[in-house]
Amino acid sequence: MRRPTHRLVGLVAAGCLAVLLPGTAAAAAPDPWMTATPDANTLQQGGTVTITGDCWWTESQPGLSVFVSLHRDIASGSGKTVQSAAARADVASDGTYSLEIPLPETLLPDTYTGSGMCIVDDMVLAGSELGEFTITGIDSRPDFTDVAATNVHREAIREMAARGTTFGCADGRFCPSDRITRAQFASLLARHLELDLTDTNAPFVDVTGGEHAAAIAALARDGIVQGCSADRFCPRQLLRRDQVASTMARMTGLDVHGDPDLHPGFRDVTAGSHHDRNIRIMAGVFLTRGCAEDRYCPTDPLTRAQAARLLHRVDGGGD
Repeated sequence: MRRPTHRLVGLVAAGCLAVLLPGTAAAAAPDPWMTATPDANTLQQGGTVTITGDCWWTESQPGLSVFVSLHRDIASGSGKTVQSAAARADVASDGTYSLEIPLPETLLPDTYTGSGMCIVDDMVLAGSELGEFTITGIDSRPDFTDVAATNVHREAIREMAARGTTFGCADGRFCPSDRITRAQFASLLARHLELDLTDTNAPFVDVTGGEHAAAIAALARDGIVQGCSADRFCPRQLLRRDQVASTMARMTGLDVHGDPDLHPGFRDVTAGSHHDRNIRIMAGVFLTRGCAEDRYCPTDPLTRAQAARLLHRVDGGGD
């Protein structure tokens, strides 16, 4: 059986700029080590913002450059999609610089925070905060009449719908509270991973055709899904929270490379039980969360909204 090749991407939220520069050694430095002035703080999708300023050091620094990023403000638990725009430019011999940051049409309207760094050989010499920016425009992602603006899963649902991972249930609705079966989640996951769905020959006696057979077959070939017994998949059973933690751990490779000791576990998950290790691995890197402060509710079925939020988070797209 092949191990999955799908990798976890973008776990670190935009704004932790040092992750873009492997091996950096950040050195905090107050003004006037670096100055950064934008030409505007209210910006439009598809436009640009010009940043000018100085990177000053005690002696000449060949190869001095500046990196500036605008990153969307995301509070823990907000459900928001990670968004950022950035640019890097050389610094002139007199220490001055000017750079333009293109703002993609897909940049979501919201409040963003600006940060800048003066860099030599991937070592950060100085940094500066640029304050807040307001990005204006429209959010063109699909929306659903039964997903309220206050629903914490709304942005994940819209993001997954825009990517073609998930669809509505009917008549402009998403049915966010409906519970999802093992077969339905397989199709959702296969679409998200853009797997080849030409082969419907799944290795389970209870999957012999139908709309989800190719997805189940593809995921089984990659070692991402497992049966409910040696030769059965139980496609119509509701997907449980503990089962999906193991599925997503296998998809990302964290079942092999993850560290279960990053999380102490939940009091309603028996230590050493079948899914305990993967639940702790996923919780330890904040890709899954409990249903309460110290409980996971492992046997609770997953809803359509929760499935979208989980994929949104695992894909590195949200909090």
